[in-house]
Amino acid sequence: MAGITRRDLLKYAAYGSVFAGSGLITTRVAAGEKTSAGFADAGEKKPLAICISDFHIGERYGGITDDPGHADRYQQLDDSDSNNPFVRKEFMDFLLRCKTMKDKQGKTKYLIVLGDMWDLAMNNQENSFSLSSVFFRQLKDLNKGLGIGDLFENVIYVPGNHDHHFWKMLQERYWVTQRLEQGRTPLEMPRIAGLTLDSSTGAIQRAETPTGENRIPLHNLASPLLGVDSDTPVYVAYPHIFLKKPNSEYTLLTHGHFFEPDWNMVTMMFGDLMGKNDIPLTIRNIEMFNAITTEMHSHALGQTPPYEFWEKIYDLQYTDKVRPEWQKGVQKILDAHFYLKDDIVGQSQTQSAKYHDIQALQNQRGLVKHYLAQAEKEGLDSGERVTSLIYGHTHIPSFGETFVRYQNQKKMPIDIHNTGGWVNINPDTFHMPQPTLIDKNGAVRQLRFRYADS
Repeated sequence: MAGITRRDLLKYAAYGSVFAGSGLITTRVAAGEKTSAGFADAGEKKPLAICISDFHIGERYGGITDDPGHADRYQQLDDSDSNNPFVRKEFMDFLLRCKTMKDKQGKTKYLIVLGDMWDLAMNNQENSFSLSSVFFRQLKDLNKGLGIGDLFENVIYVPGNHDHHFWKMLQERYWVTQRLEQGRTPLEMPRIAGLTLDSSTGAIQRAETPTGENRIPLHNLASPLLGVDSDTPVYVAYPHIFLKKPNSEYTLLTHGHFFEPDWNMVTMMFGDLMGKNDIPLTIRNIEMFNAITTEMHSHALGQTPPYEFWEKIYDLQYTDKVRPEWQKGVQKILDAHFYLKDDIVGQSQTQSAKYHDIQALQNQRGLVKHYLAQAEKEGLDSGERVTSLIYGHTHIPSFGETFVRYQNQKKMPIDIHNTGGWVNINPDTFHMPQPTLIDKNGAVRQLRFRYADS
């Protein structure tokens, strides 16, 4: 593999590495890359919600950074200080498009962020959070009308794997430390919090926890990071939300990491033992047990100075520059994260030459089917079912793909929509954002970027 870095490798094998977040860091921007020329017309109908994901604040090639890997693809809101954050030009295009919609139709009711807003796996959290709070504060102060609160009535935030630790921080804050400060006894952390949105009415149910106690307030730790005040509620749900559509049908919205073996390591390794000890594979248990490795891969290593140390180890390995005395140890680390490889590749029932995300769902259909079935069992009533899925994680957008599952030999297709990502945007390799619009009848549209030479 001489001459190829980990980012280059992930262009071709986006599901290979746990530390890489299963494809969350992509290839370097190619010379002559197309540039955004705004958005293709998505129609003038006012949406109920707009979904985005995988902004990765703090990653060098992410949506907001202080060290852009490709400087001409970024801009500063205030260039008077070189330390001010750099933001992807495409994101400013997106905000301007949202402002046009707002000027014509009023604020969009919901911005839904499907995970990996902050990159705590590839950057220290102090820097990621600082970049976020400074940028969104500047956005509100310097660009009138472009703040999140200016464009959206509410925010729904569903953490992913690269900001999984932020979900843990929220739980510790509102179930443990805040109660201790108030002289009260801590509660068991809920691990999951459900939420249902009714597409026809726009009504939302507060995030429900297994105990129903001490719910996350609507002005919480995420609010200052997004530059919104108490007038803009921020709902937090994990690991998914339901969107209710007509005829007892639902859309499931999630980040998507639980569709991959990398983020199911513990329950896949000890699934049989869990069964023998009457520990069911509920959504809560899937999250709780696998949080052990998720926290290590997507937080602890990224917070170990010097920052990006583990990323550099991978790059050394992939460029055959590891010193001989280190080689065996590094190989053991790498092998530990590929140990399931021979066991996880299933038979694909459909083919997709263009997008690897739907192909990955097919390859891991056992995990996907279990997750969907368990989510339905725990969150929906009898006769209700998930008929569409909106997710991110892969950074590869898709629209109109189909995942087929069977129940009692009955074919049950699920429409697949992927919101893409803002890391190292490159339309030639399909690494690009695709904001997803949801209408009041539950229908899904795409806000597609146009590019200057297309």
